[in-house]
Amino acid sequence: MQETRAYNHLFSLIDTERKDAVTRDAAWPLLQKSGIHFAYLNKIWQLVDPSGYGQISRRKFHVVMKFVSMAQSGRPLSLENLGDATPLPVFDDIEQRSAVDSSSRSSLLRYSPQPTIDIDELIASASSSSSSLGRFSQHRVSPPLSRSSSVFPASGGDLLDMDRVTMVTPQLMSFSPTRVHPPSLPTGALHIDTSISTLCARPFEASKPDRDQYSAVSTDSVTELLCQIDQMVCSSRTTQRSNERHANAGSVARRELEEKMTQLQKMCEEELEMNASLANRLHIEEAQIQELTEHIERAQSNIAYVAWQRAQLVDRLQKVEVRQREATERMKEAEKET
Repeated sequence: MQETRAYNHLFSLIDTERKDAVTRDAAWPLLQKSGIHFAYLNKIWQLVDPSGYGQISRRKFHVVMKFVSMAQSGRPLSLENLGDATPLPVFDDIEQRSAVDSSSRSSLLRYSPQPTIDIDELIASASSSSSSLGRFSQHRVSPPLSRSSSVFPASGGDLLDMDRVTMVTPQLMSFSPTRVHPPSLPTGALHIDTSISTLCARPFEASKPDRDQYSAVSTDSVTELLCQIDQMVCSSRTTQRSNERHANAGSVARRELEEKMTQLQKMCEEELEMNASLANRLHIEEAQIQELTEHIERAQSNIAYVAWQRAQLVDRLQKVEVRQREATERMKEAEKET
């Protein structure tokens, strides 16, 4: 009862819309608070939802909580261990004792339907073939599930038809089941078949399979192998996701590098344009300097010519002065003679 109340309280925390079903996205934050590795959480969800619907009922949520408690207690995730007694699952920021108390108080005020066993489900086919039972095969009684028996078939059948599998309520799993006899038929229509008399003597004992007809591989080894395969698949998916993240990061870095290269190319083109304009200006200035040099050379040649002319004029002036002195002396001599 305490286990059922705790599971119902946890279910009510995530079933806010009261649809009596939860999705993977709604249950995943609660499962992460259990501290279990995500690979085991994926394994648990795949066991309960093998078809990948992404939504489970209240009864399947109870099975998920049972798997979580098994994983926290260090037990292998096997379908055969669902009937074992395990402590309540522990979640961060959630106290199970207060959850049980609040669930028990709320159960006095409201009624929440629980999965139960119908009488038609209890009256199921036994382990013998239908040919040996004849027309009375529909009245064979199969044993109900108890804490020592598994909630699922011993062969580890598919959980796709989990809602149609004979299951007891979580309340019945904590008690020893009582004998339930098949419904009596009218005397005129009742026929006794001696082939099922031994089965009717002990209606709640499951028939033990003949181990000789099976291989030597145990269920635990197969389950462990499946867990290892699932872990490898999860690790490969994780590696693939990391590779995708690295690829995305590489593509982002590549785009950034391409943008930077484009910017650098634009800057180089601008620098080339500036260099070309500077080269044109230098060419123009060089032409101007050459013109100025030619003008300077012409001015120097003119200055030299002017200096030569000046020297010629100075010589002529000196000669004129000499002649003038000579003429003056001659005039003086002539005056003396006169």
